[in-house]
Amino acid sequence: MRAVLKTKTPIEVELLPEVRSVFSSLKPIDNFIGPFQSSEIAFMDSASKFLYDFTAMLCVQAIKRFDREIVFLDGGNSVNPFVLSNLAKRFGMDRKYVLKNVNISRPFTAYQMATLIDERLEEEVKDKGASMLVVSCLPYLFLDEDVERAESYKLMERCVNTIREITKEYGTISLITNYKLSNLHQRAKLRELLYGCADKNVRFEFGRKILRVTLPENGERFDYLPVPHNQTTLDDFTEVVYWEGRYRPIG
Repeated sequence: MRAVLKTKTPIEVELLPEVRSVFSSLKPIDNFIGPFQSSEIAFMDSASKFLYDFTAMLCVQAIKRFDREIVFLDGGNSVNPFVLSNLAKRFGMDRKYVLKNVNISRPFTAYQMATLIDERLEEEVKDKGASMLVVSCLPYLFLDEDVERAESYKLMERCVNTIREITKEYGTISLITNYKLSNLHQRAKLRELLYGCADKNVRFEFGRKILRVTLPENGERFDYLPVPHNQTTLDDFTEVVYWEGRYRPIG
């Protein structure tokens, strides 16, 4: 965006884009990983289906905060309308309104996913004025044995580049996710591509009923005891302030 300063000699200047951020509402995790921000891509790699609930929380919070639609490409059949409805109720929102504002497309092959991203994604984000773009379980379809490894890499690379361009152009808060860490263990190039494209990388792992959250860039870890998505905890009633990248309790 550009503007002209009204001086004796008009000067055209580049305006900084509005920076928007969203949190999940799980304050211990939010405090650890920080906000998900506009014009940035976050890659979430998970060994736990907690990833699905966490993504849904971010979606509902984004609708509540920005009152704008979400474009959701679901490559792993990960969206559960009942979870979205329950979260809407938990956050004091109208269920139908939330469901209406999550625009879901479900490709079933790597080629369908690539076509959606190449040919329709930008138009969809622009037309909806989307605040958030979610590409769920992106690697899953590209691991099909019917797709050669070299071709799957090229297709995914093309998808990632397009997502990056759309994210910057339209200022979306963009999420790319992968369920099952083992999906990428034998595909080092795909793993490097996904981790390399993101501004924020987050990994979820389970161990003895404890969820371990890791920030791979610096190796920091945080252990969290998850509860069902529709269950409140004491953290929900704690007044907090976001300050210098961390939540700070008041008092």
